[in-house]
Amino acid sequence: MTAAPASLLATHRQQFPALKGKSYLNFGGQGPLAQPARAAIATAFDSCDRLGPFSKAAFSWVLSEQDALRQALATLLSATSDRITLTESTIAGMNIPLWGLDWRAGDRLLLSDAEHYGVWEIARELQARFGIEIDTCPLSNSQDCVQTLADYLQPATRMVCISHVLWNSGTVLPLAELTQLCQERNVLVHVDAAQSAGVLPLNLPELGVDYYAFTGHKWLCGPAGTGALYVSERGQAAIRPTFTGWCKTYAKGGAECFEVSTAAYPLRLGLKAAIELHDRFGTVQERYRQQIRTSQRLWSELQEIAGVDVCNPQQPQTGLVPFTVAERDPQELETLLEERGIYVRSMADPQSLRASVHYFTSDDDIDRLLSAIRTFV
Repeated sequence: MTAAPASLLATHRQQFPALKGKSYLNFGGQGPLAQPARAAIATAFDSCDRLGPFSKAAFSWVLSEQDALRQALATLLSATSDRITLTESTIAGMNIPLWGLDWRAGDRLLLSDAEHYGVWEIARELQARFGIEIDTCPLSNSQDCVQTLADYLQPATRMVCISHVLWNSGTVLPLAELTQLCQERNVLVHVDAAQSAGVLPLNLPELGVDYYAFTGHKWLCGPAGTGALYVSERGQAAIRPTFTGWCKTYAKGGAECFEVSTAAYPLRLGLKAAIELHDRFGTVQERYRQQIRTSQRLWSELQEIAGVDVCNPQQPQTGLVPFTVAERDPQELETLLEERGIYVRSMADPQSLRASVHYFTSDDDIDRLLSAIRTFV
């Protein structure tokens, strides 16, 4: 796997002010904002001032720019823009289908055992409100995820919530096969894509998912407060808006009907600029190959350090590389690393450190982390 030239990486990294003086390996938590995204946000405010806030011209311009963002996101997902709902976060996108389904007492919602705690909070509220049953499917350590899911689906199961990439291990689930199984059972598939959007090359129509929710502030390196939800034709027919407002009046059809009201439009222009910056580096396939080359290098060399265990025995297929250091507390190590200008995340379940490697993570970043870990053991 050929690496991108160091000069190209160095030039690209200069677009991210937050990387200066740091080895930043926490993209799965939050990506740094690029200079073009910052500039786009400032320009958006200036444009509204020039056109006149709340003027017809400003309103028309905002709608046009949001359409452009929808198209950029649709291209990222190999989908069409009428399937894109603009949101504020992954959790906002998870809420829309979960609350939009007409749940009845006795219906069943099936979650994997590795879902983010934010999704579990939604599920518990649904259970309290509607009297539904919540089931847990052990996919995190399954050797045959499709068969495991089949074993846990029940006649009353109406929706399955799974992550494309498990946030605590980096495991990539066989989403196409899982979705096909659910379609055969007439079960809706709602995907938490916080750790996959902006990482994996995606074709959502081929994957067959009903809903795919993600944020703009992680791997896409856009501003916090941005995100999107993909809604398939089948998925749209199955739910109704829970929150709604004047945006539905102006919606041209499709997934726009799930948007509500006035949003932080300049931030959305920042997300569009962030996506455009990634595309200037290379295709999504080229970026993915570069990212995997670097994460697999880290995964391999961590195993050469006595006292260090990688949590996932398989070579990483994303940028997430969780590991443990013998007899050392992950939270303590997170703090010690941060004091050295190296940024990772401590995880509670399982207790570990999680390094998040992007396509523009440098070999120097990896070397600094490995060197620091050696000193801790």
